[in-house]
Amino acid sequence: MNLNAPTGFYKYEWSTGLVSSSIQIISSGIYILEVTDSNSCTAIDSIKIEEMPSPVVSFSANNVCEGDEVNFINSSSSGNYSWRLGDGNNLSDNNPVYTYAQVGTYDVVLVVEKNGCVDSLQSSVIVYAKPKIDFETNIISGCMPLDVEFSNATTNGKKFKWDFGDGNFSINPTPNHTYKDSGLYSISLTAISKEGCTSDLKRDSSIRIYPMPVADFEMDKNELTLTSSEVNFINNSTGASSFCWHFSDGTVLINNSPSHTFNDTGLFMVKQTASNQYGCVDSLEKPVNILRDYVFFMPTAFTPNNDGLNDVLMPKGIGLKLYNYSFSIYNRWGELIYATNTPKDGWNGKIKDKNILADDGAYAWKIFITDEQFNLTKSYSGIISLMK
Repeated sequence: MNLNAPTGFYKYEWSTGLVSSSIQIISSGIYILEVTDSNSCTAIDSIKIEEMPSPVVSFSANNVCEGDEVNFINSSSSGNYSWRLGDGNNLSDNNPVYTYAQVGTYDVVLVVEKNGCVDSLQSSVIVYAKPKIDFETNIISGCMPLDVEFSNATTNGKKFKWDFGDGNFSINPTPNHTYKDSGLYSISLTAISKEGCTSDLKRDSSIRIYPMPVADFEMDKNELTLTSSEVNFINNSTGASSFCWHFSDGTVLINNSPSHTFNDTGLFMVKQTASNQYGCVDSLEKPVNILRDYVFFMPTAFTPNNDGLNDVLMPKGIGLKLYNYSFSIYNRWGELIYATNTPKDGWNGKIKDKNILADDGAYAWKIFITDEQFNLTKSYSGIISLMK
């Protein structure tokens, strides 16, 4: 700091011993100057110099994600503040709050001035980029259950969280998800950068799941014989608007509740396909068993008189197996008078072990015979009239 006296005097004497019109001072104190003009007139003046402390500059600021506010914390000594924010803008607040328009690193300078003393401090603030979210699905609608693949086109993302809108979540970057219930679902994706910056994207009503029909039917009978092979189908399906019936005999019917006649014996499959207005399809398959006809008949009378007509008593039928066969005849006292295990052998009216015809009258008969279709033994009995 310099002390300068007015010019034009003949002589200068400072209390420091210097005799120039100006002096440089390096410490505080009282400085006295005596001047003498050309007429030997003198004048004395003094000045007190106080040493003022330099300002103390200190501040801190948080690094932020783009779009977030930077809070500048000023811990400097008192004075006049000037903030140079590094993007061409300046502020004079004590603790300013500022939002940068772009990502990047900004050199911030705080200048503090007091009593003509100035000091400054520079520090950097980083504005990090947020993730830029984008995603797609391989399908936007379909029938339940629907498998959906999610492709993630997000940039600057390190961690992810998916909300599928049905109460399920995933942290897989590119997940697959199965929607099990019908409805309209919104998809949300949250992405977090390595610096911790977060972005969210929600696409409302982006996945539509259609309901499935439920195929169901019953038959008025599922076991028939060839002589009575018409089946009536009762349609119990729900949520369907059209139906197709496939029969394993090659027949196809487009009907709500059809009837069908089978023309051969065997096990046939009936498949119902139910569709709704969204093109969703369900099917159900059931068997129908067409059996050979089983018929058993025994005459009520016969005439064993060797005239070639109705001479032998034996059962008639369809679907009878030729084993496990037993045919017996009893008289009125319950005595066995005839028996055979050979289906082709009938009773010729003669008493067993005797070569004589039984008397005219009523006789009881009993037969055990095997059902060819189910291999079940059945018993029949009745009364026969013998007339010679």
